[in-house]
Amino acid sequence: MVVKIFKNKKGEETPQKMLFYVITSIFITILCFIIVYFVVYDLRTETMIPKNLERNLFIQRFLNSEDCFAYTDTKIQRIYPYLLDQKKLTQDTLDKCYSINDDKTILSDAEKKLEEKIKISNDGGIAFRLTFIGAGIVPNNVLKTKNWVDGKNSEQETPIRIKVIDDENEINEAKLVVEVQEGP
Repeated sequence: MVVKIFKNKKGEETPQKMLFYVITSIFITILCFIIVYFVVYDLRTETMIPKNLERNLFIQRFLNSEDCFAYTDTKIQRIYPYLLDQKKLTQDTLDKCYSINDDKTILSDAEKKLEEKIKISNDGGIAFRLTFIGAGIVPNNVLKTKNWVDGKNSEQETPIRIKVIDDENEINEAKLVVEVQEGP
């Protein structure tokens, strides 16, 4: 017995098959457009840069870098994030905070761009005023970057809960209030 795959003779299509193929091709085309739209939308949202990313990176550097205020245990060479060394809470440390020794650290492209932005003095860049509030800290210890302009409008970030370790290795709760000035 021979099984016929096509019941009609060559070139004879029924109108129902033609209608089926037209509707199916339109449906598949619409489905492809929908899939492409969602893939592109998803990629767009994945690659969006969060608002104030640059200033948040600067603030994280204050809190997590041994070049800034983070406490470093010299015995085990460990840096404790959000645990600040009270001895480092000085204007001198803040001024040196962003000068990285190139032979000590390999900088990524993003870090090099941040370094260039930091080197901008009063003619632009991001300026910070840091206010440390809490037990074990000099009352209202205020530090300012070199490009901070008194009297200019600034935005205050949400206070950050930190811990400060003093000379007797006592850890005290504190808050860091960061104010930011942008641009020239």
